[in-house]
This record gives sequence, structure tokens and C-alpha cells, in this order.
Amino acid sequence: MKITEHTELIHRFADDFTALQDAVLSQVNGVCARETAAVLEHASLVGPVTLVLAHADVLARGAVRRAELSQQSPERLRRLRAHARRVRRARSQAETRYKEERARRLGRRSGPGLDSEDGR
Repeated sequence: MKITEHTELIHRFADDFTALQDAVLSQVNGVCARETAAVLEHASLVGPVTLVLAHADVLARGAVRRAELSQQSPERLRRLRAHARRVRRARSQAETRYKEERARRLGRRSGPGLDSEDGR
């Protein structure tokens, strides 16, 4: 993938929640193209990817709960629970990455001499 295509895809994902959600869920399910996976690792998408996974986690847990209440087949319930676990794991990893990226950004802002009140 060329750099301009890479940049265009980053902008598309930043502007289109549904496209980002589809890409992130395909990555969670292991069917994501390498180029798309590389774009999803871009620092500018760390926050949006974390948000998508939080949303997907809520939806997956809701699907499991609905299946439990409607007495669906044990096989379907197992598949839904497995999917919910994968999403929860991915969300946890994304949140960790988001916190690290945020700490890195905050660390860059506070340089030498910027921490003290008198500027020395």
C-alpha cells in the first residue's frame, strides 16, 4: 500500500465510524487484510479504535445476555461467548495501548524546565 493510500485510509477511518468498526471487528476476528491492520495501528487511530472496541464489547455482552434469556442453543451461546471474550481481550489491549500513547504524548509536552513554576 502506498503512503498516500495509507493516509487516505487513516482519514477515512477517522471520519467514518462504521468503516472503522468493520475494519476493527474484522481484525478481532482474524480476517483483516495486512494493509488495513497496519493502518489500524497508526497512532492517530488509537483513541477511535478503543472507542469502537468499547462499543463492540457492549454489543457482544448484550448479545450473550439476550441469548441466555431466550434459551438459545448451547452451541450458539458458546459462539457468542467466545466472540465476546475476543472483543473484551482486544478492548483491554486497545485501552492499554491508548494509555501508553497518551502518557507518551503528555511526556513530550512536559520538557525540561516546563515542570517548575519559575521556569528554571
